[in-house]
Amino acid sequence: MIKLKLIDESDIKKEELEKFLAIESDVICLNELVKDFAEITKLNSELINTIDVNVQETTTQVIESNNNLIETNTNLINYKKTKLVLAGIGLLCLNVPLGLAFGSNVLAGTIIGSSIGAGFWITRK
Repeated sequence: MIKLKLIDESDIKKEELEKFLAIESDVICLNELVKDFAEITKLNSELINTIDVNVQETTTQVIESNNNLIETNTNLINYKKTKLVLAGIGLLCLNVPLGLAFGSNVLAGTIIGSSIGAGFWITRK
């Protein structure tokens, strides 16, 4: 009886070795991909943390700026009130002696004229 060999045993071992080496190469490549992915994830995490810190600092600065604007607005209102009081005192100091010296008609005219002038002075910036 004659045995026919369709596949040589050395070929089978050679093919299995090639498949094993290909699998090993794929596993090494996959390991490198996982390491690269881990590094990218770490870098992105650091960037996200930096962005989060910047957003928190910006929020704090915006709140401080709003408080400064409120304080500035309050100071502006107080400044305008002070100008109004000073204009009133100026009118009294100017018009009372004139009214006493020239009579009540002159007093009324100087008060009206001075009021108009003081109004323009108060409303200018």
